[in-house]
Amino acid sequence: MQTQLTSPVANYSQLIAALVKTLPVEKAAQLYAFARFLSADDFVTPSVEIEDDINFISDAELAQEDELWAASMARHADKFAELKAKARVDAKAGKAIPAYDENGEFVLK
Repeated sequence: MQTQLTSPVANYSQLIAALVKTLPVEKAAQLYAFARFLSADDFVTPSVEIEDDINFISDAELAQEDELWAASMARHADKFAELKAKARVDAKAGKAIPAYDENGEFVLK
């Protein structure tokens, strides 16, 4: 059964609050983080017809973004190598925690 929303803001608030009460703490934290993301001033909701970024980001924009990432990676290569080495040492020492659980869900700790 679908809930009829007559006053969207009030009803959504109530529905979300009820939902949050049923969630594990980790999932509630993810929902809160997502809600904060959606409330950002610069967030723009694409039209419903747009399925993904590929439909509204031009090839030129993608190429420019790739160039920026490549330049950043090259500029900071030493720092990335240092972080990678430290991560390997931490993993071998048992200090690392898994990023995903057995169900493929992101682990939030």
